[in-house]
This record gives sequence, structure tokens and C-alpha cells, in this order.
Amino acid sequence: MDDVWCFESCGEEMAIEDLNIIIDAAMQFHGNNGRAYLCTLWDGEQWQSIKRKLLTDGSVWYVWWMDGVRRHLSNMDHVSE
Repeated sequence: MDDVWCFESCGEEMAIEDLNIIIDAAMQFHGNNGRAYLCTLWDGEQWQSIKRKLLTDGSVWYVWWMDGVRRHLSNMDHVSE
């Protein structure tokens, strides 16, 4: 069965693409800035917990993920103003 992802706006898709770049860098290069930013997106959650959730297949963490996406989108909007 495939996961169904429903975005409220095309801005969410852009935020996901951008967020995936940050996540890839945090996972591969142990980037402290990226990790710190991800922790702020999810209300100070510890990096190891975030990493575990990101590595989980399926839609188990969908609501958690979309909370972070929407916060990142909000941050992107503030930067572009």
C-alpha cells in the first residue's frame, strides 16, 4: 500500500524539498547547524529522536513531519519578506 501525501499548498511542496536538503546534510555531514535548526522545528526535540523518526518508513510520523514542514515554510516566508 502506498502512502498518501496531501499538501495544502504548493508552498508545502517547496518547503519539503528545501527541508530534505537540510536533512540530507545533517544526516551525511553531521552538520551541527542543520541539526540545531531541525531541533528547533520540532520544539527542541533531541537529534537522535528526530533522526529515528526520519529513518522510519511509512506515514507513522506524518503529523509530526507536517508540523515541521509548516514551521519551515513559515520560516521561509519570514526570510523572503
